[in-house]
Amino acid sequence: ARDLRIWYYEDVFLGRLSASVPLVARRALSATKRQLRRRFPGILSRVAALRFPASAPENERTAPFQEALFSADLIVESGAGGLNDACREWSLTTLEILEDALDRGVPAAMFGQGIGPLRDGSILEKLRIVVPRLALLTLRESTSGPRLLGELGHRMEDTAVTGDDAV
Repeated sequence: ARDLRIWYYEDVFLGRLSASVPLVARRALSATKRQLRRRFPGILSRVAALRFPASAPENERTAPFQEALFSADLIVESGAGGLNDACREWSLTTLEILEDALDRGVPAAMFGQGIGPLRDGSILEKLRIVVPRLALLTLRESTSGPRLLGELGHRMEDTAVTGDDAV
C-alpha cells in the first residue's frame, strides 16, 4: 500500500502543509494531479522525483509500482470491507486505481466486497462511475451492500453474493 502513496494519495505533495491549505485549493490540486496521472504520467513522475529526491525510499518504490500498474492485464481488488465512510482514503484510492485501469481498457473486478455504511458523496460518486464498468463484482454479505448498490442504480442480477474472501 505504501508504494502507491505518491501516485494516488492527495496529501503527498503538500506533506504537513496539507492541513493548512484551504479545501478549495486542495481539491484543485487533487484534480490536477488526477489529470496528470491519467493523461501525462511522465510529468507526474518527474514532479514526484523533484519532491522526493532519488535517495528517498518513496521515490525508489514508485517506478516498480507504475510499471506493474501500466503493464497489468487485469486489476482485481479481493476481499475487503473498506468501501465505507470509515475508510474514505482507502475507498477513494481503490476506486481511482480501478477507474484508471478501466480507462486504459484493462478489465477490473472486485471479489468479496463489503460495502457500507456509506454516505460520503465522493465515494458514492466513484462507485457510480466504477461499478457498472467492472467485469465482475461479488459481495461478502447480502444485507447492506445490495441495498446500497440498488440505490446507486446497479442491477443486482449482475452481482453475486459469495461471502467473505476466506470462504
